[in-house]
Amino acid sequence: MDSNFNYRLFVSSLLLGLGIFGPEAIAQGWVLQDSIRRSAPHATTQDLTGRLYLADEQGAIVQYGARGDSLRMYHPVSQESPTLLPWQLLRIQAYYPFQQTLKVLDQNLAEVATFQISETILANAALSTDQHLWYISSEWVLHKYQPILEQTVLSASLQWYVSSQSTVHQLQEYQNRLYIHVDDAMIVFDLFGNYLYRLPVDVTGTFHFFQDELYYLADGHLIFINLYSKQLRQLPIPPKDRIRDVLTGDNILYTFTDQYIYLYRGQIAP
Repeated sequence: MDSNFNYRLFVSSLLLGLGIFGPEAIAQGWVLQDSIRRSAPHATTQDLTGRLYLADEQGAIVQYGARGDSLRMYHPVSQESPTLLPWQLLRIQAYYPFQQTLKVLDQNLAEVATFQISETILANAALSTDQHLWYISSEWVLHKYQPILEQTVLSASLQWYVSSQSTVHQLQEYQNRLYIHVDDAMIVFDLFGNYLYRLPVDVTGTFHFFQDELYYLADGHLIFINLYSKQLRQLPIPPKDRIRDVLTGDNILYTFTDQYIYLYRGQIAP
């Protein structure tokens, strides 16, 4: 029995002990709708209309319609891999780490705002719904920054919740909460910087949100955690070699492999 299996068993047991491991949801059968030949993207996200945004290692971002048709492309000045996050209804965020620059792109992939962080930060910067910037400084302090007034409006030390050896993978505001993926846990804060709770997560890659759930890919399954009840459910996904990432929407699933994007229809909701 390998160490990865032991670790997954430990996480599942811990979730059960916390009372958030619910009955496994069984997929109602996936139907392949289309496949698109494309190398695996470095980063993926969706806007609230269902359009896809895929970034490559040179920082270019391609927008796809919900049916997988390519719509337009964005070419940045600097060539580096960004972190992609949704923002508002028709806009996305693209954070470029080398320059510590966050760009906001509209539905036409035109730049509508650019923010640059002057101090060294961990992971990505992310916009709040009130157009402030969230970021974590190298001293493990969470900041909420007002870029127009050029002042910090909130600071909260994270040293009670993480170790100095921890790795921050991603932070994102969603439904009036801030989610920080650190090592093998999701640390959740309210919008005033108050600690709420910690969730163990068996993921080293990206996570996404859909409706009232956080989800990620693990061992050929979509793992969903309800943001309010904390109940966990699983959906098996169609087997493909080396699935790099997944995105989901209303009864639709996108899987990203080394050479293809696969679009499926199936039952997503519990």
